[in-house]
Amino acid sequence: MVLSLGGVGIRSLPGEDTVVASMRAAVREPGFYLFPGMETPPGAGSEQKQAIQRQWEDKYRKGPRGVLIYHHLSPDR
Repeated sequence: MVLSLGGVGIRSLPGEDTVVASMRAAVREPGFYLFPGMETPPGAGSEQKQAIQRQWEDKYRKGPRGVLIYHHLSPDR
């Protein structure tokens, strides 16, 4: 492998074409993404924050969870 990282569990993504097509449609900004994400609106009260935390914990337990480093190049590049 180019980076000699094959021994640390880095693999090709199964269904890459399908996943990449979905990312191109859904992810508009390059960035470092964690999922599941947890968005707390500005000004959220304590009860709302607790509800958001519970929802996030449920998503986290059910999975999948991961990290995405994403940089989308425009088609003309």
